[in-house]
Amino acid sequence: MRRIIALLLVVLSLPLLAQADYKQITVLGDRFCGLSTSGSVSCTSSSNPADPTLRPPESVFTEIGLGFRHACGITDAGDVQCWGLETHEDQIYPPGFDAPVVKLGVGLYHSCAIDNVGTAQCWGQNVHGQTDVPIAAAGIVDVSAIGFVSSCGIKAAADEVSCWGLNHNTLLPYAARLDSPFTQFDSSGSIDCAVREDGTADCWSANVGNLVVAQFRNGPYRKVVPLQQRSDEVACALTDAGELDCVGLLYFGNYRNPTPLAVTRFSKTYVDVYADGDRLYGYTDAGRLEIVSGNLDESRQMLLDTVNGELSMPTLTLSAATFYSNGIGTELFFDVSGESVHDYQRNYDTQVFRDGVLLDTTDNDGSYIDSTATADETPVYTLRAVHAFGQTGDFSNELRPGNTPGSSTGPGAYLPGDERPASPEGLRAEVYWYDVELFWERNTSGAVREYEIRKNGEFVATTGGTSWYDDSTADGDVVQYEVIAIGDVGVLLGLDSVRVQIGEPVCR
Repeated sequence: MRRIIALLLVVLSLPLLAQADYKQITVLGDRFCGLSTSGSVSCTSSSNPADPTLRPPESVFTEIGLGFRHACGITDAGDVQCWGLETHEDQIYPPGFDAPVVKLGVGLYHSCAIDNVGTAQCWGQNVHGQTDVPIAAAGIVDVSAIGFVSSCGIKAAADEVSCWGLNHNTLLPYAARLDSPFTQFDSSGSIDCAVREDGTADCWSANVGNLVVAQFRNGPYRKVVPLQQRSDEVACALTDAGELDCVGLLYFGNYRNPTPLAVTRFSKTYVDVYADGDRLYGYTDAGRLEIVSGNLDESRQMLLDTVNGELSMPTLTLSAATFYSNGIGTELFFDVSGESVHDYQRNYDTQVFRDGVLLDTTDNDGSYIDSTATADETPVYTLRAVHAFGQTGDFSNELRPGNTPGSSTGPGAYLPGDERPASPEGLRAEVYWYDVELFWERNTSGAVREYEIRKNGEFVATTGGTSWYDDSTADGDVVQYEVIAIGDVGVLLGLDSVRVQIGEPVCR
């Protein structure tokens, strides 16, 4: 069992997000954003829940996209809103549109959108001209911001692809079927794909002439997504009924397949699919995110577990509770098992319950002060861990502190029956004018790695010695100090406290 130590690390807490049924998903690396059927957006990451791209505005959206340092969505009013790193202002502040926006394409460092009269605008990084929309792109019906170097739009009536940015001349149009206009377009930079008004879908090589690599004829289809070349799949198309057809491989050894590839239908039904490089994600009608194609590593398994509400949650244990009579209230101390201190502080918050009612949701420095506690009551406290994406763990043990001044539950501030070593011995304070020095003796009943010092309930320092000097007090201050012994593996060994008033004799 690991003791949560107050680390010198600032962690941004995300709002708690309930699990939802998603109508659109988007995945980039270890990050996920889902658009719910109600129009709200929920995001998470398997490695960095504090990422600013994971904190969408509280708007109602109809479409979303996820970039490397930013994310964007179309609101129900037809506006574009973006969020992400403030240092990337060019990416998170889109231009104004004169008409409601209906289509959105989000690349790694730039984005594009189209209004309902076919006017396209792009914003973000423009090293290769990928945001400079040409006049020829007027009247497009769908747009794709491809990677970080180029963009493409597709014209419905002319079955024509217009591209701009790096190597845009190699992103060639495919117009072998002229009997039905395009309605949806996407590109990986290597493969272009389009759905037609009659429900068919085609994919072709974007940089090897007009080589057709897939023809989907088992629709009608509502979405087609290309994957990176040389992967297990080249492209997949999703029918109106949620059935998924995929094709692959484009290459056999060093030889290109010269003919359209056979289509394989998957057995599950999907609400939406999304391609992230050579991985294809699917969100099933049973409300589960899964990898349909591509390798599943530890980071992405954690992402799936997070979105699906299947994380292995850490266990919290209340280890001590101390009541202070000087207006601070009751301070709770807790341990965590099943997760490292660093990961717990990064990925979780702690819910504090008082008499079965949620009192507060707090970050994790290993303790919590109930400033409303008074000496005439003895409430029952419990805790539970809550992940940044909303999943909660089991409730901790119950702890009922005896609210008499300076009291702690359990012998030596432990739970009853706990055999861990006792708290630091002989804690005393010496006042030198306006400064205070604490002294104590090392308890020999257990291995102590260091001591944690708290001042009025707040972590201030750690030390490996048996004294500590405080030169930050002022005349008249009333200060409650605590010295907590920490074991070799981070467990709480015990605590002792002393209360002083600067300028007056020391009070125990």
